[in-house]
Amino acid sequence: MGYSPQTITEQVIEDEVTQLDFNLIPLGLVAVSGHVVGSDLPAIGLENAIVEITGFENYEATTDENGDFVINDVYTNITYNIQISLDGYDNYAEEIIVGSTALDLGTITLNEIALPPGNVQAVQDPFGIEVALSWSSPGQGGGEFRYDDGEQDFLFGLNSTPPNAVFGAVHPNISIVEEIQWYLCSDYTAHNQVKLYLFGLDENGEPNTDVVLYESGFINNIDDEWNIHLLEEPIEAFEGFFMGVSTPNLYTAIGLDDGDGEPWEYQSGTQYLIEDWTTGGMWTVLDSYGPNYERNFMIRAYGINMGNTLPNDQVTKQKPDSAIMGSREFESFNVYRFYESQHNNPEDWELIAQEIGDTIYVDQSWVLLQNATYQFAIRSVYTNGVESISAFSQLITKTSASAGDLPQIETKLYTNFPNPFNPSTTITFSIANKNFRNVELNIYNLKGQRVKKINAGMLTSGQHSFVWNGTDDNDKAVSSGVYFYRLVINRNIIDTKRMLLLK
Repeated sequence: MGYSPQTITEQVIEDEVTQLDFNLIPLGLVAVSGHVVGSDLPAIGLENAIVEITGFENYEATTDENGDFVINDVYTNITYNIQISLDGYDNYAEEIIVGSTALDLGTITLNEIALPPGNVQAVQDPFGIEVALSWSSPGQGGGEFRYDDGEQDFLFGLNSTPPNAVFGAVHPNISIVEEIQWYLCSDYTAHNQVKLYLFGLDENGEPNTDVVLYESGFINNIDDEWNIHLLEEPIEAFEGFFMGVSTPNLYTAIGLDDGDGEPWEYQSGTQYLIEDWTTGGMWTVLDSYGPNYERNFMIRAYGINMGNTLPNDQVTKQKPDSAIMGSREFESFNVYRFYESQHNNPEDWELIAQEIGDTIYVDQSWVLLQNATYQFAIRSVYTNGVESISAFSQLITKTSASAGDLPQIETKLYTNFPNPFNPSTTITFSIANKNFRNVELNIYNLKGQRVKKINAGMLTSGQHSFVWNGTDDNDKAVSSGVYFYRLVINRNIIDTKRMLLLK
């Protein structure tokens, strides 16, 4: 039996017995009902959705084959929280007030989980005429989170060898982390075991030890080589993450690269360490130890990269699931462009392309824009126009004055970007003579075998870009490794350059 709470105000006198009499009124009981549907097929009820009402008392029910539920004997005149969940859909959460009569919540719609694209890359051509965009398909892996160049040049640790020191790097990306790799050196001591950590990030993009996403037990380690740890369950890091390694009571000797050379140049505010993560102390940026420490820790993660983060109140968190995606109907991509200052205001973004079926797009209106810093966002579109959260490109600063104020054009093959790359890269070249015909872009493996031929045909004078997605002429994915790309015009070899595909 439930009773309505009662409050009595009474004066209590010292050394006297004060008697308080409460008259609790029994609460009434009513039914709460509703109908649950999905955003993908709103005319059909969802079966087996779990309905939970919590608060003064807790209740639970499951929807029937028609998507209906009824919870009887709910105490009246109480405010509760209701949550409805079903695999493949976002959780529905709301506050409800149960009055003195039966409450029918009507039709409740669960939004289908819409996986975003990932690994968005934006490359501005050398003349500021256009921007080439590329991204990976929804739910695909291939996201690599790393700063180091792979070559151990130095090492770092704390002489005090504290038990809870952690060394690592931050990645402000909406991410699913599936694997961690690290490299320790044997110069001062052997490390037979390590501990690994994933922390969330605070509002400043620094590690937040109050948000422990993952803490391993002791894991076997082999010094002087890369170690790999596969997570039993993927870790969702929708506000970005810090990954770190710890060697309790031992000098850690984590490897450092030299911090030089694109795209592995040291970036301040990415490499952190802390002497005792359990006390909530301050994190230290690696370069605070001096210029010789403007280097990158040799620690990496792999998983799904959905772009840089948004504030919590700007997005609805999605929970990707490859099995769920099998029953989803993906339709297309939408491409947005906006000023840097509009990042958190999607209502101000410009939709520059929609119903894009491929994972590449060239913004040819770029040349018409005023000089400023811009960003691009890609969204996946699913059944009934449901859009995913956004995956973002890096910031792009436009510096060319106008479409008519262009530099002298020469025939040239430029360095691809990004390089190394995964899963795709943009190859850019320029042509000075408008009469050039039979333009070819060929890609070769280390054996000199051509794996991809791009027939560009006749091209006008100016700059041109093509995106290579790591497939051969039969659209089959090639293996990781070194490849060469060659520009051929009118059967004359213009130039050949090297690129590295990582997987």
